[in-house]
Amino acid sequence: MSISAKSQVKSSSTFLNKPEPKPKKGSKLPFFDRLIDDDLDASREHPKKILLNRAQVLESIVNEVSRLLNTRLSSTAKIYSFYRAQEYGLGLPWMYGIPDFTSIDPADKTQWVRISELFENAINYFEPRLQKVKVSLDHFDGQSQRLYVSIRGQVVMKEFQQPVAFGVEISNIN
Repeated sequence: MSISAKSQVKSSSTFLNKPEPKPKKGSKLPFFDRLIDDDLDASREHPKKILLNRAQVLESIVNEVSRLLNTRLSSTAKIYSFYRAQEYGLGLPWMYGIPDFTSIDPADKTQWVRISELFENAINYFEPRLQKVKVSLDHFDGQSQRLYVSIRGQVVMKEFQQPVAFGVEISNIN
């Protein structure tokens, strides 16, 4: 199945254009998604959805990976190097995102392996629903400073397992 973060994936309960029943069980809504206020004008909201169906889980993974790869670490290179070597290091909250890689020229295709490794490490630590992650860089647009990547992996959850592939656009590279 291919899902693109650039496409408009709807939060409806359809999967492969077939309606799904309202989930009686499912996957818990990810932490960041639970913090989002859908309607800023409303003083009272309906209870948040707690469970996601299969299509919503896939959409959530795409959104989380896009958010992760478009977030830059707040830690310095020295702190990153220290914690990266620790078993738990990249899983710390201040290590969320990808390190500054302005020293790596994304227009130089020989550097794409290094960039892919940075992305794979971040995804492996911060998106546990996606395993066996492989990131490949597809295109760098120097004018808009956007990097287009393809991500493949295996969704591994108690509820289901499924291979996925999707594209993510990464902004503000330099």
